[in-house]
Amino acid sequence: MTVENVRYGFHRGLNLDDLETTTQEEKDTFYNYARNNHVPLYLQTSHSVWLENRPDMMKLHHRLLPEFRRGLPEAVFMMSVGQLHTYVFLDWEIGITNEFKVMQDQGITKAQLMEIVMSAQVYAGVRGLEGVYRATWPFIKDFQDRPVAKSPFPAEWDYDLSPFKAGLDPSTRDFTAMDKQRLEEWHLRNGGEVPKWVRFMARYRPEFLKAYRLRWEGIFRGALPRQVMPFLMIYHNVANGYADGLRDAVLLGKAWGLSKDWMVLAIVACAYYYTGFEGLNMVEDAVGDILD
Repeated sequence: MTVENVRYGFHRGLNLDDLETTTQEEKDTFYNYARNNHVPLYLQTSHSVWLENRPDMMKLHHRLLPEFRRGLPEAVFMMSVGQLHTYVFLDWEIGITNEFKVMQDQGITKAQLMEIVMSAQVYAGVRGLEGVYRATWPFIKDFQDRPVAKSPFPAEWDYDLSPFKAGLDPSTRDFTAMDKQRLEEWHLRNGGEVPKWVRFMARYRPEFLKAYRLRWEGIFRGALPRQVMPFLMIYHNVANGYADGLRDAVLLGKAWGLSKDWMVLAIVACAYYYTGFEGLNMVEDAVGDILD
C-alpha cells in the first residue's frame, strides 16, 4: 500500500485502510491483544462476531473511535463512566464487569466506582444492585486502587459537595413551606427551571419528594467530581429518550461548569451505542435552544 493510500493506519493489528481483506495475521494480532489486555470479556467474545463474519464493519467502527477523543483526552475514560452507569440500569452483567476492570486499569478508585453505582441505582432500583453483585462478587472484596500519577478525570472539574445541597430541614420528615421554597430556589439557581416532576411530587407526595431529594444529595461523598453527576444524567436521559430529563441534566451541567464539549460527548456517545443518531432528533428538540 502506498503512503498516499494510508489514511487510518493499523489499530490493534487491524489494517483500517483495507476493508476488503482481513488476513489471519490481523485477526491473530487482535486476539493476542484482547487476551493480553486482561479484561476477559467482549473484546474476545462479541468482537469476534465482527472479526469472523464482517471484519469490514469492525474496521469502520475503529476508524471513527478517534472522533470521540477529538479535543477531549479523557473522553474514552468518561465514556466508560457513562457506560457503567447505563449497564447498571440495563442489568448487563458482562458490561459491568468489563467497565470495572477497564477503569481500574485507568486509575479509578473503588470509592469512585461505588458513587457511579449509587447514582445508577437511583434509576435501576434493587435490580441494578443485583446486577452489580453478580458481575463483581468474585473480585470486588479484593479490589485494589491502582497508584496513578494523576486523576483520570478532567483537571478543571471540582469536588465541591455544597452545590448538591438545597438546604432542606433535616429536623422533620414533613415537606415544609420553607423546604418547598428552598428546593424551587435550588432548581432556579442550578438551571433556571423547576422540573415538572418536582412540582408533581410536591403536590401529591411532598414527604416522598423530600426523602428522595435528600437521598439524591447523599449519592456523592467527595470521591467523584461533581460534574460527573450531570454527565451521567445526560447519558441516562439520552439512552431512554427522556426529553424533559435531558433538558434538566443539560441545565444542571451548564450551571455546574460542564462544558458544551463534554455535554455533546455524553449525548453523541450515548446515541452511538444505544439509540442510533435518530435519537438526536429528541435531543435537538429538548436542548437545541440551550446547549450553546
